[in-house]
Amino acid sequence: MQGPTGLRLTRRQALIGAGVMAGGLALPVQVAAPVSDNSLLLRLGRELDGVRRHSTRLHRKVRRLATRAEQVLEQSGGEDGGSDLNRRERLDLVRKQVGYDQAWHAWSSTVDLSLDLAASIRRVPATDLAGFAVKHQALVWELFSHELTIGSAESQPRLLGNFGRELQRAAELATV
Repeated sequence: MQGPTGLRLTRRQALIGAGVMAGGLALPVQVAAPVSDNSLLLRLGRELDGVRRHSTRLHRKVRRLATRAEQVLEQSGGEDGGSDLNRRERLDLVRKQVGYDQAWHAWSSTVDLSLDLAASIRRVPATDLAGFAVKHQALVWELFSHELTIGSAESQPRLLGNFGRELQRAAELATV
């Protein structure tokens, strides 16, 4: 589906966004007013910043629950728990009991949403330094945060190269 500002929104993105909002994160809604200059880019940057903060909080919660699950498993006898289940299966059961799975899925959804927002930011041309700062923040988030959820390392040089070329074009226009 296409939003009022021309951005394409997939059903997956809409569902993820709805899940994040249901979890207590209120994201600004796209308005139908025409967007000029960097206003769309700056608004997307504010949205990304909010989702990043929420994602970081959820990531800390996931790490705490993972540690708690390990502790519970060790306190229950670790490898000698008297069960036919191997350690990994027992750890999976304990993680469910402490809420790890639910927290991980919430965190994963915010990471997906943040990466979708970062990709949207990459597609919007910047017209001034504030816009380039937003694009830089999105690029840094995309490249260096939550390394396990980001795609292949082969895409990283391409992303950096595209950003560099956009900066170069802007610099050339500024000197003309």
